[in-house]
Amino acid sequence: MHRRTTPRAAQLALLAAALVASGLTACDPTPTPTPTPDEAYRPPSDCANWRYGPADEPAPGVVPAEYPRTEAGWKLGSLRDDDPTIRNSLQNQCGQIGNAVDLAWGVTTGRDDVVIAVLDSGIKWRDAGDMADLATKAYLNRGELDVPCNVRSGDCNGDGRFDISDFTVPGGPGLPDRNGNGLADPEDLILDPAQSDGVDDDHNGYVDDISGWDMLYGDNNPLDTVEYGHGTGEAKDSTAAADGQGDVGSCPQCRFLPVRVGDSFITEGGRFAAGVLFALDSRADVIQEALGVTSNPRQAQQAVDAAYERGVVVVASMADEAAKHANLPAALENTMPVNSITKREHNLSGATDGWLALNGCTNWGAITWVSVESGSCSSEATGLGSGIVGLVESAARDAGLPRNPSLPRSTGSGPAHSNEDVLSANEVMQVLAANADDVDFATPNATEPANNYGGSTGDLVPSERYPTRPGWDEVNGFGRANAYEAVRLSRPGGSRRRRR
Repeated sequence: MHRRTTPRAAQLALLAAALVASGLTACDPTPTPTPTPDEAYRPPSDCANWRYGPADEPAPGVVPAEYPRTEAGWKLGSLRDDDPTIRNSLQNQCGQIGNAVDLAWGVTTGRDDVVIAVLDSGIKWRDAGDMADLATKAYLNRGELDVPCNVRSGDCNGDGRFDISDFTVPGGPGLPDRNGNGLADPEDLILDPAQSDGVDDDHNGYVDDISGWDMLYGDNNPLDTVEYGHGTGEAKDSTAAADGQGDVGSCPQCRFLPVRVGDSFITEGGRFAAGVLFALDSRADVIQEALGVTSNPRQAQQAVDAAYERGVVVVASMADEAAKHANLPAALENTMPVNSITKREHNLSGATDGWLALNGCTNWGAITWVSVESGSCSSEATGLGSGIVGLVESAARDAGLPRNPSLPRSTGSGPAHSNEDVLSANEVMQVLAANADDVDFATPNATEPANNYGGSTGDLVPSERYPTRPGWDEVNGFGRANAYEAVRLSRPGGSRRRRR
């Protein structure tokens, strides 16, 4: 069941154990030490002495070149607003403008073996601009492919990864541009009769599942045939490559697995369930679904439960009706529903007077888990949030934590993870909840009264923030996701808590 009202103290206690829970045994009852100040969550308590400094900065060259570390990159940023009324406001998180993904990248930019399944409208394989960001990030199923070299892993170019570039190595047979977009991409393999040969080489029940699956038409090409683009945008939000051009995802070193479940972001509950099961069969680590469904068969809940039991977080969109109601499939048990908060701008002047406004198009209510800074409703929040979950998974594996023995071993055709199932789904969700920056305008402080909404001045119709309260509330859940705080405890080589 969803745990909506866990007190922050209990969350912090759970967090202290979460990243080592996979090593618990009955043989060593040594208690887990209290986190050191460097490990403990640090909510902003004094804007004059900001919680982040030079020690938190990523090493030079780590932040992707295409990410503008200015106010223009606000959604992923940790910078603070220059306006002193916002910068010095505890209620406004001392002016922090985003989800602190830029600082999280100093811990990890993701891992090639962390796969995010994108359940959506499919992928625009034939759009050269989109493929410039996504072609090398799409998961390829080695079990269904013949590669142009005698390397079992398929890494023909020796870069440590298996992706579409391994089919274009110099001196190799080359890869014909079968979809005519001017570059190599996974659909060129899907359209190759020698690769899509009608044989289920990996014996997983999906014939020629080279790069994802189409649940709408039941074939091996998750192509967005109507060019709706929603699924492509979702994939870019979470995993667009850090290659110095175009967009960059919140987890740029993670992979995405395209699973087409409809021709828009609206689908049928049975196809959603089938997409979840395909993702699990493909050994995905995160399921990203910015969807609404028109039916709720019991198979949908069963599929989400299977993901939860496998340790796979289902990051779910709260939906975009600006309503206080439960959207399916986000309202299913064991999902992690997210909504969107955004910068608050004057309607006439365009000036920004805050970064914690509930997005006017996003839903809210009793199922809200965390809010994610984004500019286009809860769909973008779901994509960015899924990438943040990918960063948490990556950081835990980088820290060398053992697999969680309480979780079943993954099966299927996906990548062979060296540290698979490090954290349970609940542990990941609690890490995000316990480290979210609480959005609280209800608690007064020395300079700000309670409910200091601050209606816009100069607007024809003044606007107000939705009411909030300390801790969890139905508007923002546990608060705005803080990617840095969520990944920093498992920093490789950092201080480690002793396993019990």
